Amino acid sequence: MKASTGFAFFLVFLAGYALVNLRNMGEEAVENIPTIEELSRTAWRPSHLGEMRLDKEVSLYVQFEPGGELSGNGGCNRFFGSYQLAGATIVIDRLGTTRMACPPAVMSIEIAFIEALQSAATIARNESRMALRNAEGQATVRFDATDRIN
Repeated sequence: MKASTGFAFFLVFLAGYALVNLRNMGEEAVENIPTIEELSRTAWRPSHLGEMRLDKEVSLYVQFEPGGELSGNGGCNRFFGSYQLAGATIVIDRLGTTRMACPPAVMSIEIAFIEALQSAATIARNESRMALRNAEGQATVRFDATDRIN
C-alpha cells in the first residue's frame, strides 16, 4: 500500500511539473516576427541580458525608427546606430555612443547591452515582449515594451 501511495504522489507531482512546463513552453512558442511598424511604436527596455535579470529601475532602452535608425540609452551614455530587418533576421551595426564616464558597475552593464544588441542575428516578439538572439540561437537580450521616450 505504501508503494502505491508513493507512486500516486509521484504521478501527481509529474503531472503538475508537466503542466507548468507546458504553460511556459506555450508562452515561448507563441513568438511572432515583428514588423518595422511594431518595433517603432514603442521603446524597448531590457528585462534580461543573457540570463541575468535586470532591475526594473534601470534606465536602459532602445527605440527603433521606421527608417532603419535606432537610438537609446545604455544606462550612462546615449547610443545611436542603424538596423536592418528582413523577416526574423536583424542586423544592428554602426553603433556609436556618447563618452561619459560612469561608475564601473553601470559601465559594465552598458557594455554588455551594446554588445548584446550588436550580436543580434534574429528577433522575435510575444505580445509586449521581444527577444534578440545571436547566431547560435541564444537570447542575448530580452525586452519589455514601454512608452516611447523623447
